[in-house]
Amino acid sequence: MEGFPNVTQRQNWFNYIDNLKPDLYERGNKILDRYVKFNEPDLMQAIHHTINDSAFIGNLQVVNRIRKADELDNIPRCPILEFHAPPPNNTDFDMLNCLFEWCRSQYRILSENYKVYAIQETVVVINPNTSPNSVMTQEKMNQRNSEYNNWIKTTLTSI
Repeated sequence: MEGFPNVTQRQNWFNYIDNLKPDLYERGNKILDRYVKFNEPDLMQAIHHTINDSAFIGNLQVVNRIRKADELDNIPRCPILEFHAPPPNNTDFDMLNCLFEWCRSQYRILSENYKVYAIQETVVVINPNTSPNSVMTQEKMNQRNSEYNNWIKTTLTSI
């Protein structure tokens, strides 16, 4: 989360997620409002779930607030997403897969008669020997996790 996504304006993942979430909601709601009569029910369900019912997406709005509160209270939480939000559940993955499948099918249909540029789908496989700058090394993650666990023990014994 302390790394930097490949976006302009340069910002860390905490801020990127914080800034992206309102846009995701706005665009999703516009699609639901404007195109409900024209799109397949499965697609509309996937959009609705992603922006309204997904606990994972819903919890992203607090990720940066947790980080800021941790800084104020000197809480050494590990800056990895799983320490700030619950993981996506199977329904989240199914709904996102539905959205991707719809995009693929529309591309196939449109490319029959029109010149349409495909968006490259990229699957990233992380090599543990050469982690990108947005991924902590296992050693650093273990150290930060140990610091956090020690903080919890100290805090609980002082209560």
